[in-house]
Amino acid sequence: MKLQPGNHVLYIPNHANGDRNHPDCEEGFITSIKKLWGRKEFAWCRYWSRIDPTRLRTTSCSEMTPMQNLVKLEDGPAWLPFQCMNCNGSGFVSHYTYDGDDFVGAKDCPVCHGNGRLVVYRHDHLAYWPGGPFAGKLDGKYASELIEYETTKRTVKALAAPPA
Repeated sequence: MKLQPGNHVLYIPNHANGDRNHPDCEEGFITSIKKLWGRKEFAWCRYWSRIDPTRLRTTSCSEMTPMQNLVKLEDGPAWLPFQCMNCNGSGFVSHYTYDGDDFVGAKDCPVCHGNGRLVVYRHDHLAYWPGGPFAGKLDGKYASELIEYETTKRTVKALAAPPA
């Protein structure tokens, strides 16, 4: 199966000789894939910290990784997008005066920063975008979004199937 952004992967370094249990293997996810030098594909990945597996090891950028060193893990995507529950996906909330009497207008949602969407990682951490800054934690959110994701995937597959 071809690797793509969002896949949950295991990095196996060359010196591990394919051993998935080697202590230097790292779990992470793909943020993008690019072809360099006209032919060779590389994945840019973010990896989870070995010290605290609920946190990313790097917080500012992805790391270039050779595709042949990555193995896809089959237990769901590394992150899932979902609609912001504060603004219902619009990116805006109503803004009133300090005393709450007069409507001033719309302002950017303080939860999603005007994006209308957030992403949830496998450890229930929320972020503003894949690989972006964390926006808190919501226990059980990944599991609930995974159910919706799988249901939507099955529905789309059924709708795309040729009529019998």
